[in-house]
Amino acid sequence: MAITRGLFLKLDRNRSSTVPLHRQVAQCIHDDIMQRNLAAHTKIPSEVELAQQYGVSHGTITKALESLVRAHVLYRQRPQGTFVADAITTADTGVLNDTLLTTTARQLLASQQEQPALTAVKPAISMMTNTPTQGAAAPTQNAEPSLLAYQATNMLFIGILLPSLKSSFTAIVLTSVETMTRAAGYGLVFAHSESNITMERYHVEQFLKQGIAGIIIFPGEHQVEEVNGHLVSASAGQLRIDYLRMLQNRNVPFVLVDRYVPEIDCSYIISDDYAAGYGATQHLIALGRKRIGFVTAHYYLTSSYYRYIGYCQCLKDYKIPYDDRLVLRTLQYPDLAIETNRPFVDNVNSVHDREQISAYLSQAERPDAVIAMNDLIAFQTLQAAEKAGITVPDDLALVCSGETTVGAVYASVIPFTSIIQPVEEIGRQSASLILSLVAGRIADARKIILPVSLIVRQSSGGTPNNIPQFLPRHRYSD
Repeated sequence: MAITRGLFLKLDRNRSSTVPLHRQVAQCIHDDIMQRNLAAHTKIPSEVELAQQYGVSHGTITKALESLVRAHVLYRQRPQGTFVADAITTADTGVLNDTLLTTTARQLLASQQEQPALTAVKPAISMMTNTPTQGAAAPTQNAEPSLLAYQATNMLFIGILLPSLKSSFTAIVLTSVETMTRAAGYGLVFAHSESNITMERYHVEQFLKQGIAGIIIFPGEHQVEEVNGHLVSASAGQLRIDYLRMLQNRNVPFVLVDRYVPEIDCSYIISDDYAAGYGATQHLIALGRKRIGFVTAHYYLTSSYYRYIGYCQCLKDYKIPYDDRLVLRTLQYPDLAIETNRPFVDNVNSVHDREQISAYLSQAERPDAVIAMNDLIAFQTLQAAEKAGITVPDDLALVCSGETTVGAVYASVIPFTSIIQPVEEIGRQSASLILSLVAGRIADARKIILPVSLIVRQSSGGTPNNIPQFLPRHRYSD
């Protein structure tokens, strides 16, 4: 690896110019690279050294280098430093095209103001149809034809991968991320995996082919289990572990949302699920309930696991004996569709789950309160209770541990007391984190746990209060 030494071209600062200083510096660095014909992968001086050489602030140098990275003149390799990027190769001929590199970089660096995100609307449509916009630049490196429009606008794109858009949770996350990335001058490319890990891997590979700058990933049902007091991924999650490690090996920035993968040390944004389980249990104890049950799927995600652990710890703290008969963890947890007149479309899994919940509520020493993992399960519990002649909340207090838009379908029946996750903030924080990783402002993994709140409604028997009560935050580690 070559390392360039000595002074770059002297900066001829034009104080009367409308071009920002960091762009003048970037242009000077770019011109020096071209005149000295620096080879690809040559390491340039550190930001501290460059700031001293050019007589500008460290912040100015940082912004200058970021603009050169966006122009594909340089690339960053943490923690080694900043390097000259590969010369651009045209897709048709395979010929090195230094002229295109120079032109593209100059167009970006000479621009006196950032282009509004709306200017990418037409190119984005071309991207979706794989049809380049008129006047787009020639293909570069091994980019997909759909990226021609991106190159024409010199805009970086963030990818976001969601399991689906059937719940308000993912829809709100997507909206919040789009708002943040647009405000920062980035485009956003969306894909959904249908909660299929193979499809998830496919979309990640497509993002890489498209030259996405960073990826926000909402993993599908990544199942975990406790082994010797620590969480590990179930064998079905190995494919996800593999592609996340591949992203790390390629230094592709990514952020996980709502849940994490124990084997992968990376940045993630999650809710305080431990506090969700603890707070829901504490609320029911305060209402005088003694036989508090917990109903969830037959497998754990990191989110459901920590809600269950919070539930167990709260019982212990209040000296209420744990009774395994009050914990139902055999549900298939189907992805249930919502219809206009019927809340859910019946399928094999939903019928199985209703039967399981009915049997659970019919036991001799049944629970007098239930914490449902989410509102899908809460609704099925409500249905089973009504069928068995059990009145909510008089005979059975019910708390939903994770609310989505589905609650609106049956709110007229009985509004659920619910744990509310800060969904918009999850979207904003994930966008802010991926943008910081892409820009090189942070290099280490950031693990952000956001607080949750409790809204008391009719289903638990407490005094309804639509003002969210923030629950104390809890620190936990695997």
